[in-house]
Amino acid sequence: MRNIDINCDLGELDDGSDLLIMPFISSCNIACGEHAGNAQLMSKAVLEAINHQVVIGAHPGYPDRKNFGRVSVDLAGSEVEELIYNQVVRLQEIALKSNSTVSYIKLHGALYHDALTNKAIAQAVISGASRTGLELRFLGPTNSELEIEAKAAGLPYHYEAFIDRRYDDKGKLVPRSKPNAVIGDVRGVEGQLLEIVLRESVTSISGNKIDLNADSICIHGDHPGAIENARMIRKILTREGVSVKSFIG
Repeated sequence: MRNIDINCDLGELDDGSDLLIMPFISSCNIACGEHAGNAQLMSKAVLEAINHQVVIGAHPGYPDRKNFGRVSVDLAGSEVEELIYNQVVRLQEIALKSNSTVSYIKLHGALYHDALTNKAIAQAVISGASRTGLELRFLGPTNSELEIEAKAAGLPYHYEAFIDRRYDDKGKLVPRSKPNAVIGDVRGVEGQLLEIVLRESVTSISGNKIDLNADSICIHGDHPGAIENARMIRKILTREGVSVKSFIG
């Protein structure tokens, strides 16, 4: 049976309502208090993850709540390293109180995109992760500087894909600023979901078929109708004989 992970960024809404999606996912990326979140939300997210047998991941971002971590911040490599280390350790300390642990890292927002193309930032991220002493994995897209640096450091790297975003002919996400970058209709989302999961490919925005191997698909817990979308995705996958299981065995 084909398995696929469903991951979701959580702990980013002050009222904790994004955690309601927990029963429908298998891995959760918990905000670590810089772009969003706080100790109380992290603790609540950890407990919900344990309750629903969801694997816990850290979701570190730039320290910029005003812009929700979506704008690049000019930091030295040592500062990026410290930023990653502090956020992961912060979440790990909370997880340990519930006899759990942080198993992987998925970067947030601008930091996510910067680490894909900037070698120095990617190296700093990996250094910060390595300093924690935890057995961490990384979750991100294919063909990136982060993937290269993670594998060079001996850290497993797993691929994620998006079912509501268009890809270009090189397998990169089309920027949200471009027309038709986001798939807004249910039929389009379902079609891309099945293409990625069942055929390990995706149709680019220009209509070309490209290979896309994914260990995980990302859904967003803070979007309107998120729970309904998650329920729909699980139903479609079950119909196709696909089991939802974390990429961490």
